[in-house]
Amino acid sequence: MALLRKQLRDAAKAAIAAGVPELSNRVSGVRAYPRNRDQVPAAQVSTPSEDSERTSSDGVLSVEITLDVVLFTLGASGGEVEDDLDALAEKAHAALVDDATILSLTDEFLSVTSSFEFGDGASEVPASLTLSFVAMALITEADVADA
Repeated sequence: MALLRKQLRDAAKAAIAAGVPELSNRVSGVRAYPRNRDQVPAAQVSTPSEDSERTSSDGVLSVEITLDVVLFTLGASGGEVEDDLDALAEKAHAALVDDATILSLTDEFLSVTSSFEFGDGASEVPASLTLSFVAMALITEADVADA
């Protein structure tokens, strides 16, 4: 069995690709190189942190995983780039919280935060919006040993 954080990351990429048509073939993990103008809008999915602690003597662990979804665009609608990112974020959020695989891997999302970064259209540097989800799951130590 793969690590829970990898399963969650893979499920999130699949859910966003299926649930956000504008991003269907532009969903990836962390990239080493920036995106070009013809590669946006796009999404980048990562699981930058994982914390676990034993909740009982019977080997149950409470695991919190941060799932980051970074959305990129140069602004396709001719309007405000932040509005374009918000529209993508709304679809991505819905795709994640309604996905059957994600729901089977996690018990709940404890929090969701977002942050916006300006781009530079003249230099073709896309603006970005990061959605950070903190997911909680209860697993057994046997699950960890099998990973």
